[in-house]
Amino acid sequence: MKSLEEFIGKIWSSSSIFEPIEYLADTIGPRPAGSGGCEQAKDFIVNTMTNFSFDVQLQHFNHKRWKNENTTLKLGIKEIPSFPYDFSENGNITAKIVHLQNPNENTLEELDCSELIVLYENSMNFMGARGFSREKIIETVEQKGALAFIEMNNQPGGIIQKCALQEKSKIPIISVSYEAGSLILRKKDKQISLNVSGSFEEIESTNIISSLKATNKKEILVLAHYDSTKHSPGAFDNGTGIATTLELARDISQFNQYQLSIKFVFLSASKVNNSGATAFINKFLSTIDEQSSIFLVMNYDTTAIPHGTRNGVLANNLQLFGNMKSFLDKNGYNINFTPMPIFGTDAVPFYNLKLPIFVLNQWKTPSYINTIYDTPEKLSIDSLKNSTAIAGAVLWNSLSIAPMFE
Repeated sequence: MKSLEEFIGKIWSSSSIFEPIEYLADTIGPRPAGSGGCEQAKDFIVNTMTNFSFDVQLQHFNHKRWKNENTTLKLGIKEIPSFPYDFSENGNITAKIVHLQNPNENTLEELDCSELIVLYENSMNFMGARGFSREKIIETVEQKGALAFIEMNNQPGGIIQKCALQEKSKIPIISVSYEAGSLILRKKDKQISLNVSGSFEEIESTNIISSLKATNKKEILVLAHYDSTKHSPGAFDNGTGIATTLELARDISQFNQYQLSIKFVFLSASKVNNSGATAFINKFLSTIDEQSSIFLVMNYDTTAIPHGTRNGVLANNLQLFGNMKSFLDKNGYNINFTPMPIFGTDAVPFYNLKLPIFVLNQWKTPSYINTIYDTPEKLSIDSLKNSTAIAGAVLWNSLSIAPMFE
């Protein structure tokens, strides 16, 4: 097996690592599940992995997609631009608002939102704010009798994020810009009216499974989703994760030997309730024997923006976490590395199976994520190479230490 220096050196010397981001975002553009753009992205990935000499298998699966039919938000007679979250409950609501900002456990417990509309502000600009996923916050306010939930963007610029819930909500959920949210707060003594109307439709999506087999029955899964939201070119989310994964696949294919089987899995329908991850698990990891064959799952999602702090989580195996942390510290990799719980990515269904899982992303999410402004010029090649080098180091070390964990 190549040395760590050789492996990482190939990443830093790559002249093509950024090309997948430009192709996905500029040439194809938005890639919602079931769309022509998503089909083009699938063909691009299949052709690339075939050229790397991987065995490629397609997994077709059916799932539901939420379709917006009509959404309005009004403050008096003034209509405010907004987007519904996919999997939002329908509803026609008029009520006053209550402001919920950066909630902690006590804030959520004490929140009085019965018969009110919750306006949620995550001004800390971290994914999940203080460790709470969006779904957890929504579930809590639903239980407390909130009539609806509005999330405002946390940065100025008129940007409205288009997001999806992990499962259908019990109340209407919409998104507004920072400026619109601020206007609502200035008029919080006034009632606001919102209407959400949407329906479900059945569509087909495709996961791409690319394999390098070895004699050892243990295997590593490397995951990244290739779909985006309806309006987003998806350069950061998740062109970066795809670029990282393709670069690792290119370099690992040139290894002389490796002990573990490796599957590079490109998931679709991530933006639709992690449907691709769930479909993969249901087909390939439905038994205890299949689950026990997994040495490590590695998930790359939103991996690189300039000057961002990389967040690494290795959960469900403290011994492996300790080994990996020592390795990364020893080799001087700049990453916040913890064994904390995982939420908000395709890694969640794998985490819930108690599989050892490593996730690389960035805590601070840009305001343009899941919008028309998620485009390549906001990224940098060096930042992408830095993230990919960290991902490569974790993969290299995993292949090296696997015999210790037999």
